[in-house]
Amino acid sequence: MIQNMADKIIDAACGARHTLLLGASGKVYTCGKNNSGQLGVGDAKMDHMNMPRVIPYDFGKAIQVQAGKEFS
Repeated sequence: MIQNMADKIIDAACGARHTLLLGASGKVYTCGKNNSGQLGVGDAKMDHMNMPRVIPYDFGKAIQVQAGKEFS
């Protein structure tokens, strides 16, 4: 459970060992394993992230999230 998350989660997608969450605001959050850079946070050296973090992007609001074994 994610406590105190201000954004309401409206969609989710799971890869082999990572998760994407879509907030009502259009922000995409990610957590889990990052061995192939699948979290999209720009830090390929970060192997794992326990708590969701916003994926930095500048193309507007996301409307859907998708994930596969080692991609997002």
